[in-house]
Amino acid sequence: MTLRMSVVIPVYNEEDCITECLDAVVAQTRLIDEVIVVDNNSTDGTMAIVNTYADKLPLVVLNEPEQGLLYSRTTGLNAAQGDILARFDADTRLSETWCETVIRYMEDNPDLDAMTGPTLFYDIPGSKRQERKVRELLPKLADVPPEKDTWPISGNHMILRKGAWEAVKPYLLNDPLLHEDLDINCAADKAGLTMWYCHTVYVWVSARRYRSPLKELKHYIQTTYDTIEAHGLAERAEWYKGQMPAVYKNFRFRWLIQNNYNPETGHFVPFFLNRNKKTRVSPV
Repeated sequence: MTLRMSVVIPVYNEEDCITECLDAVVAQTRLIDEVIVVDNNSTDGTMAIVNTYADKLPLVVLNEPEQGLLYSRTTGLNAAQGDILARFDADTRLSETWCETVIRYMEDNPDLDAMTGPTLFYDIPGSKRQERKVRELLPKLADVPPEKDTWPISGNHMILRKGAWEAVKPYLLNDPLLHEDLDINCAADKAGLTMWYCHTVYVWVSARRYRSPLKELKHYIQTTYDTIEAHGLAERAEWYKGQMPAVYKNFRFRWLIQNNYNPETGHFVPFFLNRNKKTRVSPV
């Protein structure tokens, strides 16, 4: 039996990127069976754009009135009818063979519960060169075995079986002050699920998070630790605590680049002259 694929895309004021996201869904070499867009009280033109895809995609539009990514994500995943559930953000752009490759992995590996793959930035310096390199390497990557027992699986590129979603629910904290995607990862750990990192299942995402204020980025890093600790994963939390200074240093470096770079022109511009500093609304 061929597995059915559902994708869930939570949206809140995403008119700047939802077109490219849905265009990538349309362009799949294997049709996605269900595309669920969950509107979380958007006030811009996001949903007007989404509705233009009704004739191009098997589109389901849902509304989640309670504000927060946790709630819109849950509404979408609970409603999904597919055997495989994928959840990603509105700035995610799937590679053309993404659905085809995911289904092949899941069909060939019935014990695989969840998976992810490379997440590459499309709006950083050198992104075009990076894309060419990826396409050149793809045939070779097909022979690279997946990394098993991977952790974590990010919300901008998360794939799991419907049964796996049901299995993690009893372990979820569902706390809006924590990272909702990391909550799923920790719950998957407790449920004993199998998670793989597959090198040929890749997507492109925006680096817009790194244009957020440094204070917000620091809070984002702290919330990662808080989420792991809240799940009682003491050893993993202690390990991450030791990594936090290096993670923050990496974030600051990316922040410096992104706030002095205009992705539309492909040129560096001093941050005080850069008018194109669109950021992502933080989920926490």
